[in-house]
Amino acid sequence: MRSSAAILENDVGNIDSVEQKALELIRRFNDPDREHALRGVFKDTDGLAEIRVKQRHAETEISRVFSELVVLRGAVGNR
Repeated sequence: MRSSAAILENDVGNIDSVEQKALELIRRFNDPDREHALRGVFKDTDGLAEIRVKQRHAETEISRVFSELVVLRGAVGNR
């Protein structure tokens, strides 16, 4: 986003809805109680352009891993 989360929390009414939603999702992704592959990838200080680049990279990586899981499922399922 344009600034840090602390500043945004005090100024939530003045940021647009896209930035609000992105900040909310980044906070969920980085929740220490939720273990998953996207935790720590996005920062609440990332701009929207940087978020889009990281998102595309994550999508590519997840697609690759998912394809490998499908192959593994096929191999394990045949025995």
